[in-house]
Amino acid sequence: MTTVYFDTNVFRHLTADEETILRKAIDAKQISILLSAVNLEELLAAMEKSAEDEVFPRIRRLLRLVDRSRFLKDTNMLLRDDLVSYAECGRATSPVLSGEDLLTASARVETLLLNKAEENREARLSMIQEAKHQKESFLHRMMNRRAEMWRDTEQIRGISFEFVWENQCVRFAENYARRVGVLDACNRRGINGLLKLKSVRMAIGIALSYFHAKALQKQPQEVDIGDSRDLQHAILAAARADVFATREKRLRTWAARVPIAQFRVLAFDDYLMELRKPTVASADEALADRGSPRAVRSI
Repeated sequence: MTTVYFDTNVFRHLTADEETILRKAIDAKQISILLSAVNLEELLAAMEKSAEDEVFPRIRRLLRLVDRSRFLKDTNMLLRDDLVSYAECGRATSPVLSGEDLLTASARVETLLLNKAEENREARLSMIQEAKHQKESFLHRMMNRRAEMWRDTEQIRGISFEFVWENQCVRFAENYARRVGVLDACNRRGINGLLKLKSVRMAIGIALSYFHAKALQKQPQEVDIGDSRDLQHAILAAARADVFATREKRLRTWAARVPIAQFRVLAFDDYLMELRKPTVASADEALADRGSPRAVRSI
């Protein structure tokens, strides 16, 4: 079974035909779709402009498709847990919630996101405003730094992302460990080992890829209000998924060039085309049902 993560735009613009394809793949145990709080938060944010009766069906549709027992940690918790775990025992932790954390998150989804009681409506509006504030703060920081970044990188603009990755990834790994207070322990284990943890590798890689896109490529991109959440989607996907599918071309480019083994970044339409193709197992079953010579030979 393939573990898949979708960014929120997949769910936001999902058609009935696309949902049917995903549902068939889920029922056939071909795929399992991960859930994140960022998915829910971004769908909920539509309530700023749309009525609850328009937004709730999108959330319910998401919850019908995802595996709710595989609810991903938020990025801060995920990265801190993995950094501390590497320092203590040399490996990553599980990126999904478990125990009381999972029960609490699941209950919160039911009451806060799907219950129309007035107190829950106020809590939803508070969540929306907090998320909006976080995104605007990130945008303002990037806008304030943009002129300085462009000035500082003018003489080296056009260098490859691969060059940036090779020369900066270890330094970034050290900075991540230092922030959590585990740099000495990680150094004893080998700082390069941190880069084998998929969550940390993508966190570093997507940050460098984003900086390259905004300041180092020949024609730097403008910053966008949704950039901070796009970066989180990439980290969450890499931590557990085999496939990360998105409708966002820029996000796909940023994430796809981060070198991570056994992890694919695809356009959502391309991934749907893969799901439409019959698997080897299903093709063999169809032949067996018709009593083909191939099926007889395999008995």
